[in-house]
Amino acid sequence: LACNVEYVHGRLVNSKWIYCHRQGVPRPTVYYSFLKQCPSCCLDLGLEKRLSGASLKFSERKYDFETTDRMTNINTLSNDYAFSGSWSSKLNETTEFSVTIVEIINSIADIENNNFIRLSFKILGSDQINSNAVLSLHNNEKQISYYSTPVNLNLTDKNKWEDFDCTWLINKDLIKQSKIIKVYILNNNKQTFYVDDFILKFSNNYN
Repeated sequence: LACNVEYVHGRLVNSKWIYCHRQGVPRPTVYYSFLKQCPSCCLDLGLEKRLSGASLKFSERKYDFETTDRMTNINTLSNDYAFSGSWSSKLNETTEFSVTIVEIINSIADIENNNFIRLSFKILGSDQINSNAVLSLHNNEKQISYYSTPVNLNLTDKNKWEDFDCTWLINKDLIKQSKIIKVYILNNNKQTFYVDDFILKFSNNYN
């Protein structure tokens, strides 16, 4: 019966693994079945406590967009170009937000002290790009705070991926009030470009 219910919801399970094919995901992805839902489904259903309990704490993580766990706005995934693997997040005149990274505060190692958050990523385009890298803190559906850094790059070679990074110093009291961190690129000028290989690093200094 349990397997039948999972099948109805698009998930096939066995004793160890869960296979989740979310709407808009170009291929099924596999997760350890202790979660009962994949990480993204946990977030959709408000089960961040379950995800936090199942996760090993981390201080640095790479998101290459080859899997879609811990992400929303996955409809922006494109296989037009990629720095690594086959997928990147495409922004254009109809796409204002890139793939959004979603992390549970309690899954981050020593977050009370590691409140310097560094984002680095690859970007590809053929124009003067004027967009923003954004980090926001949330308590359930309520946004607690918002940090934004301009991404101003003159991308002249459409075949060359460029590097971008920025660091935010996050108020510790705001971290205590928050449950979720979201990170994304805001395409406020509705330009066409691609981003790939996000890396988030949490530390106690700017290095």
